[in-house]
Amino acid sequence: MEILSVVRAAFLQLAIFFELTNVVQSILSVAICATTLGIAVEVVGLPFNWYSSFFLERRFGLSKIRLSKWFFSYAQEVTIIQMSWSVCVTLAYLVIEICGTYWWLFVGAAFSIITIVLTKLWPLLVLPRMPPVRPLRREGLALKLQVLARKAGVSVIGVNEWPVGEDTSRVNAALVGIGSTRRILISGTLLEDYSDDEIEGILAHELAHHVHYDIWKTIVRRGAVVLLGCWIAQQALSASLPLLHLDGLSDVAGLPILVICVGCTLLLASPVTNVLSRLSEYRADRFAIDLTGNRDAFMSGLRRFAAQNLAEERPKALVKWFFFSHPPVTERLAAVSRYRF
Repeated sequence: MEILSVVRAAFLQLAIFFELTNVVQSILSVAICATTLGIAVEVVGLPFNWYSSFFLERRFGLSKIRLSKWFFSYAQEVTIIQMSWSVCVTLAYLVIEICGTYWWLFVGAAFSIITIVLTKLWPLLVLPRMPPVRPLRREGLALKLQVLARKAGVSVIGVNEWPVGEDTSRVNAALVGIGSTRRILISGTLLEDYSDDEIEGILAHELAHHVHYDIWKTIVRRGAVVLLGCWIAQQALSASLPLLHLDGLSDVAGLPILVICVGCTLLLASPVTNVLSRLSEYRADRFAIDLTGNRDAFMSGLRRFAAQNLAEERPKALVKWFFFSHPPVTERLAAVSRYRF
């Protein structure tokens, strides 16, 4: 009897081992397929990325970066994106395996939660590891911006200068993080070329997004669209099982269907999400004028900001609806000039 017990236990351990082996093989197969698909997309998109972010930027004076440095930076970015993509897809397929036909609910919810966590932790995890970021050395301007934030009712933990180096002439300002992790970032190019009043107006616009909870609204909108895309993918995968001879919803051969469904949903929803985003931008412009009381400085800063970044002033209607989350600068300036405060 003892021998039979030992043999039974041995067979049980073997069964557990092979079952775990199958799980590991499934995870590896999903990760490999996701990585292969991601690399294929990057290879196809490489010429377009080179043209838009290297050739055009250099041609119009926005960048002086060398090709070797650009390619190295691009390779680093692609590596991080591909690693994140593979992990996310692998986790999504684990959810599909566990939750079955209701996987789309959990994946959509997880997307929103991850977005919130990353938005909250980005200043704490990323900025300390970025040596170029340092406290703003212009103490007068730093104090002025902190006073402006308090006047708007927004707490910030610091004002930082973000040197962009000699490779680019782009200007930028941002209020990153949410809640207790918010901090102000001002690019070095903005500090060099703009007056304190213009910088104050630009930052007041960014403060408005936090006052009006636009970050949370954006997270909710994106989460809803991803959730819809996952639901559509679930319907498409279920319908494709007999047609494509898939072994089940968790068959990694259905990954292209999932990607196409979610991607097309995001694209088709972009006109609606962009309209809502542009409305929030108009409201933020009005808030900036009310907060600073300086319409001329805000308009001057906005006009120079758009010109220096080579923003398209009058895009085609189709381009505007699908790709412009911000109103064209001519429309923003016209709206600001009409506003009575």
